[in-house]
Amino acid sequence: MRVAVIDSNADVDHEDLKGRIDRVRQFPAENGTPDHKHGTAVTSVIGAVANNAKGIIGVAPESSVELFVACWSQGHAKATICISFVLAKALDTMLDKPPNVLNLSLTGPDDELVARLLRRAHSLGVITVAARSTIDGNSHRFPASMQEVIGVGISESPQEGRARNHTPADCVYAPGEKILVALPDNAYDFRSGSSLAAAH
Repeated sequence: MRVAVIDSNADVDHEDLKGRIDRVRQFPAENGTPDHKHGTAVTSVIGAVANNAKGIIGVAPESSVELFVACWSQGHAKATICISFVLAKALDTMLDKPPNVLNLSLTGPDDELVARLLRRAHSLGVITVAARSTIDGNSHRFPASMQEVIGVGISESPQEGRARNHTPADCVYAPGEKILVALPDNAYDFRSGSSLAAAH
């Protein structure tokens, strides 16, 4: 199975990711500082090597992982930043050879261009999974709000997740609290967020 990840960059030389990312395409943005933390964490949840007696095992360790770098750090912002135009370029390139699954561990406001490309991916048989925001409001609900996308919220149980994150009943739930992930330079640490739930 081919899994495409559109995210920030990842440490492809990490001991748990080395040889696991079959394709990397970068779409740099002006004034963007490369970020490897988010992409490394998300990619490791999906595809970290199995049976190497190190670190963690991804949920799909035999999948073919492809990384489309379309997000970065900006200034002192804690979150990784993505903009529509760069996401659209990454999606358009991905559609040249559609994967089986697309992971979008990101949230933002509605965007018609990105939505159009995601609908095209759906028509080509791509299963798209996206993070459900833990922040209320329309400015953080896309693309998980799309009918063609599987939105994933954080939960250890559906009832707990709904109460904590106010996620809708039609949301899929997956682990997203205190998840052990790979980080750059052969490091590991615990991270939380719907980005990791979507990766699961």
